[in-house]
Amino acid sequence: MRFRALSRVVSSVRFGVLSGLAALALPAAEEAATPAWRGGFDLRLRNEYFDNALTLSDSAVRHEQNYQRYRARAWGSVDVVPSLTVNARLVWESWDWNKDSYKAPYTDGWVWSDGVFDQLNLTWTVPGDVPARIVAGRQDIVLGDGWLVSDATSTDGSRTAFFDALRVTLPLPGTQTTLDFAYIDMEAYNRNRTPVFNDRRSPIVDQEERSAYVQISNKSFTGLTLESYLIYRSEDRVLASGDDGEIGTFGGRAVYEPTPHWLFKGEAAVQWGELNDRDVQAWGFLGQIGWNAKDAANNQLRLSLECLSGDDRSTARNEQFDILWGRYPRWSEIGAMLYSAETRSAQFGNLVRFGPLWSVTPLKPLTVSLEYNALWALENNRSPTSGFFRADGSFRGHLVRNIVRYKINRHLTATSLAELYEPGDYYSVARQDTALFWRLELTFAY
Repeated sequence: MRFRALSRVVSSVRFGVLSGLAALALPAAEEAATPAWRGGFDLRLRNEYFDNALTLSDSAVRHEQNYQRYRARAWGSVDVVPSLTVNARLVWESWDWNKDSYKAPYTDGWVWSDGVFDQLNLTWTVPGDVPARIVAGRQDIVLGDGWLVSDATSTDGSRTAFFDALRVTLPLPGTQTTLDFAYIDMEAYNRNRTPVFNDRRSPIVDQEERSAYVQISNKSFTGLTLESYLIYRSEDRVLASGDDGEIGTFGGRAVYEPTPHWLFKGEAAVQWGELNDRDVQAWGFLGQIGWNAKDAANNQLRLSLECLSGDDRSTARNEQFDILWGRYPRWSEIGAMLYSAETRSAQFGNLVRFGPLWSVTPLKPLTVSLEYNALWALENNRSPTSGFFRADGSFRGHLVRNIVRYKINRHLTATSLAELYEPGDYYSVARQDTALFWRLELTFAY
């Protein structure tokens, strides 16, 4: 299926025009009120250490890394009129590398970053018994559990996750049904739309993107939420790692809570179109079963199964599932890094992931979780000549993940995230060393 005609139409609609639509739609009779100002600030301090997470070999060059990340954000909102709000958030993050870096030419020491607005939008709440909502401009968008729609700036790590978009959320009166629509227009470099301070000309995504989605959600049945969505994405390669083509994604999600103790989730999607001169035919599934003890320690258990189709190189089609805007370390930091050797960082696909998670709150400010995942590849489609993969293996490995979060007070939170990865026979005999990742984080929010 081809989408080129639609792409030419939507690509002509620029971000600035979309941002003005919300203001133009205001009722003429509505008068400006005294601005109501809200704002805040947070500072995130991280130390991250990893060994073999990119190489799976302690004899590889620069297998071990240690660095600090400093991210500051300041934001504010002002009510222009009672139903129209202007929102802005400015973010800055820089890194300090303590060992040889993969980020050449910054092979040692401090890496200066730029300051960008990761939120800059107009939000209009349409008056009515069931108010609709229109957000025009730079904003955060997360659909469901963030499986496919969560982070549109995949090349700058966790610094930002914004979408340049026009989003309309429309509740349908009397039906317990909500319609959600967005047009998304992402540029590879953050140069033309908002001010950039100390511009480092760093990319935020691998390709130019013109996209749209529509989602319908219904809660008519007790304890049950049903969602269905259609996503279109057109991509024009900018970086060497970028994609070129057009794909469609149709999927659905169900969340069922029969009792306060049990929760069932399932989401599945199919994809078609053309990507990098190959026809796409792919599928994905994410399912979870959760149990909450509802006890004093808030004991919770969860069992997850995720399947993402892989590309069978013996056919002309591309069967690799595209995770779309789900390119972030959703279930593993090490896992996200290892995909750099297959496709690109956090481009999860060709995967079966299965395992339990247990979390507990032994003290009110303290939460501890422990998770295990067994990982497989559905297709062995990597060349063994690279020295990274094996010709006939399918077991990716064992992953153990531990998160400890302590809320010191209402402003300060400390977090430790540790992962251990034991590689399987999917990787070559030269790539069998245990991988480690450890992050210590302190967050101040005001």
